[in-house]
Order: sequence, then C-alpha cells, then structure tokens
Amino acid sequence: MSETSNMFRLNLADLAKGLVSAVGAAAVMSAWTVLAAVLGVDNFNAFEVDWAQVGRDMLNAAIIGAQGGFSGYLAKNFFTSKDGKLFGKISLR
Repeated sequence: MSETSNMFRLNLADLAKGLVSAVGAAAVMSAWTVLAAVLGVDNFNAFEVDWAQVGRDMLNAAIIGAQGGFSGYLAKNFFTSKDGKLFGKISLR
C-alpha cells in the first residue's frame, strides 16, 4: 500500500490520518467552547456556571469539529493527485 493515494481514491492511511484530524479538530472545538463559556461572562464565577450545559455544548462542538476535520481531510485527499495538486492542476504546496 502506498503512502499517498491517487486522485479520486482513498487508502487506509488516508482514513487513519483523517481520524487524527478528527481528534485534533474535536479537541480544539471543545477547548474553544469552554473558553467561550468562561470568557463570555462579565463576572465569572465557577460555582454559578451551568457546567452540565457547558458539557453538552462541548460534546456537540466536538462532534461537529470531528465531522468537519475528518470529512475535510478526506475530501482534500480525494481531490488531490499524488504530486499534491488539487484536481491534478492546482499546486497546494
């Protein structure tokens, strides 16, 4: 199995890298959600925050981030040739 796939094809390495992108995007989105909850109020008090709602928001943001990271990475690889050109013509490097 080659490291990079041909245009309009995906291989197992692409799926594995897509999962890594999904985990990274989910982590960033979750952290951003917590920061928004903490910094989004004038007088932050950790005891007055609805942490259950923040947790639900974090989970939703993580799912959306993971889906975006995974599908974005796979779409990029699906439409990119072995030499790194989008649609075989536009250089991405």
